[in-house]
Amino acid sequence: FVHATIYGRGQMVIPAKDYKKLPLYYTSVFFNKYCKGSILKTELTTMSKIQDSDEDTLDFESVGCYAYAENGRYSLLFLSRDFSNDYTVQIDLPEEIQFIAPETARKFTITGNGFSDKDAVIDSSIITISDNLLIQVPKYSMVVVTFQGVDPQIEPLPLGHYEYISATNVNII
Repeated sequence: FVHATIYGRGQMVIPAKDYKKLPLYYTSVFFNKYCKGSILKTELTTMSKIQDSDEDTLDFESVGCYAYAENGRYSLLFLSRDFSNDYTVQIDLPEEIQFIAPETARKFTITGNGFSDKDAVIDSSIITISDNLLIQVPKYSMVVVTFQGVDPQIEPLPLGHYEYISATNVNII
């Protein structure tokens, strides 16, 4: 659960303007509502890289992709990390996912016109979820896709779990 009032660049509300809700507030609301349960392993394959103002390549993927499952509800979260380009993501879902009423999936896009935008534009639509579906991720945006499927019966890993590969030898040069 995320609840915070932050001041400065990462503001969620403007207290002086009757606590006007800013885009970060809305992204937190959608994240808290739909991104629950077990975090599923994801992988993004792209040749696109983000560049900073000096045109140096950053070690971040252009779109952050995350998947969640809880009691048969699946959620896919896409976060634009590149403020220069829009992206289209093609999702590749595991064959084990059995959809329940795939035509009732929902897609939410929270976007704005710039990094410092004070107004969020929230678009909600009903879509049909399918493997290889194309999802538009505009710059300055967060997209959440949520749908029902058969409960995956995931056994949770312990808090702080990390698959550590121990070193078998050390070479000092």
